[in-house]
Amino acid sequence: MKPPSAAVTELRALVGSGHFADALPIVRTKTLDLEKDDLSAWIALRAEVLLQTGDEDAASLVAREALKRPIAAAHASQLHRVLAICTFNRGELVSSMEHIESARNQALSARTPLLLAYAELTHLWLALTFRSLDVALAALPRVRVAVARSGDSACFALLHLYVGRAEARRGALQEAQRHYTAAERLIKLNPNPWLQGLVEIDRSVVFVLQGDHVAALAAATRASELAELSGHFRTKLAAAINNSHILERLGDIDGARKHVAFALEATDTNRHLTRAALDSLANLEITAGHYDDCQSVLDETTRRARADVGARPHWDAI
Repeated sequence: MKPPSAAVTELRALVGSGHFADALPIVRTKTLDLEKDDLSAWIALRAEVLLQTGDEDAASLVAREALKRPIAAAHASQLHRVLAICTFNRGELVSSMEHIESARNQALSARTPLLLAYAELTHLWLALTFRSLDVALAALPRVRVAVARSGDSACFALLHLYVGRAEARRGALQEAQRHYTAAERLIKLNPNPWLQGLVEIDRSVVFVLQGDHVAALAAATRASELAELSGHFRTKLAAAINNSHILERLGDIDGARKHVAFALEATDTNRHLTRAALDSLANLEITAGHYDDCQSVLDETTRRARADVGARPHWDAI
């Protein structure tokens, strides 16, 4: 098999190291001079970069168009995983589960352990978001096997991150922090601002649950800085929402309002993050004593929640 071109190799390295912002200008260049296999790889990486930098409509379009034509199983796996995340963010749960199953099957067909590990990890992340813990964690043995077979440090770090998230949902906050520390040790072996940003987001939540709002603010601030470096759109929004919530707790209403305004302006297609931002705004209005404004925000949140029956995050039902 012919080795990938230098352009594909460079792009793959940037994506693999979590530098989506640096990859974005590259995927906007022309690809017509690439051979067939390189072009398919490029398209799959392009869809990934567009997703991670926040242009989900473009990512979906690229992926759907590519899947209309014959394409290598490995690249099809990547494209279905992109579509699984895009459709989930739009509240299309059934479609999301179909795409992640296709991503898993295509990875198996391609006999590519790394792609199978990412498909399994993505399924675990989705399940932890909207399923009960018992249901979500039923697949954990299978995920662990896939990650072990991949031998990839980033996959091991994601596994620790997601298990830590599950422990936090149980209320085992110290155990969650232990998993985040383990993830950080792995990330240090191969620095990755995207993965480190994810860890900081989760740490900020756990610090809030532990009542340490100063440490929570520091973690959310680091997550925001890392999101600027990586270009990861979801982390950027999550950091803004967390910062808003934490600053409101610390009494900085104006600062909190700036963060939540940014989050609401930046997202609308991601239903889950939009409702999280609205929840933060509702808390702000209560703290500020603006009860009528709070009711208006809650009415909008309820309207949006009713549109996502069956696909609501576990925390949203609260």
